[in-house]
Amino acid sequence: MSEADQNLVNLNKPPYRPIAMRHGLIAALVIIGVGLVFHVGNLVDYTSNSSPGSIASSVINWVAIIVAMVLAVKTHRNEDLGGYITFGRAFGLAFLTGLVVAVIGLVWSFLFLQLVDPSILDLIAEATRTSMEERGMSQSEIDQAWGITKMFISAPAIAFFGFIFTLIGSVVASLIVAAAMKRVQPGGA
Repeated sequence: MSEADQNLVNLNKPPYRPIAMRHGLIAALVIIGVGLVFHVGNLVDYTSNSSPGSIASSVINWVAIIVAMVLAVKTHRNEDLGGYITFGRAFGLAFLTGLVVAVIGLVWSFLFLQLVDPSILDLIAEATRTSMEERGMSQSEIDQAWGITKMFISAPAIAFFGFIFTLIGSVVASLIVAAAMKRVQPGGA
């Protein structure tokens, strides 16, 4: 196949953005729903990432993201591309799916902590101060550290760092999903 023919084939590939948007939105809604159930059921300890509820919530979130990525790639590969997909295209689709989840999560986290239950920020702040005291820090050390620490205990900061964490995790998950899901046409590169 000549380079011109190959470019024509690439131009005829259907876009994967709608599939990524749909699967990312579904995953984000699942994550928000599970988060609300855990919140209402008082199953999450917002002051500890190692509590059973926090661990379960994180595992469910990542399972939802990875399943969304796999389903998006599988749908695009099988319905739009005749059963074949390159690593690069699979990675792009999976990453875009994760990016959609990360953006929706950013907005939701900010709104949740700012409007739905801002008392969570007070719980985190109190637990942080208590932890500093338990480590034997003097009051002047706590006051000095608190000036910096309190900037990170805010709805914008927590939402932003959640976004960054989800984005980094999505890169890793996308690499794995793309490697597992790629299927090159016989005779193709």
